[in-house]
Amino acid sequence: PWDRVDGSVLPYPNIPKHKPLGGNFYPEDMTKDEFNLWLKKLSSKEQKDANGFYHVIKRNEDTGELFLNPYSNEYKDLLGDASNLLKESSRLVEDDSLSKFLKSRADAFSSNNYFESEVDWLNISKKSKIEVTVGPYEVYISAKNVENHLPVPDEYKNKKLKATPIVVVNQLYASGDVAVPMTAAYNLPND
Repeated sequence: PWDRVDGSVLPYPNIPKHKPLGGNFYPEDMTKDEFNLWLKKLSSKEQKDANGFYHVIKRNEDTGELFLNPYSNEYKDLLGDASNLLKESSRLVEDDSLSKFLKSRADAFSSNNYFESEVDWLNISKKSKIEVTVGPYEVYISAKNVENHLPVPDEYKNKKLKATPIVVVNQLYASGDVAVPMTAAYNLPND
């Protein structure tokens, strides 16, 4: 919920004032060198997971060793509730392709395997009245927004940058690195 542009924090209870170092994806005290040394000790599958989108890296409180924890375990309570709501929603929507996506994404929240649900998302019918994107997605800040906030005089800023074309969606909630509707690119699936 931290805004990288103006540093404001949304008024949610129990949210720290500042984003934790590592963004809760890595231990706050982990260095890049420690990560790279640890990575070399892992199997190729574990290395892929450590560099992927669906795991957090934790530190064992007793041994200090790093370990991988899948989102399905790290956020089990939250994802369990979301999974139940997606399954319920899948029974209520009229579009079969959307229903299929909602079910497969609900399953992904507990299995930590998102591939099938990404394929199902791509196959949602263009006739579907709604488009749902829910899950661990990477978003980007627009180049124009970054340029506008550079700490240099306006005379040195690129005047030729154009705003990204806008596609209108009704966004119900945004979280993660950018908590306000600032998305400039939404590249799905992110594989």
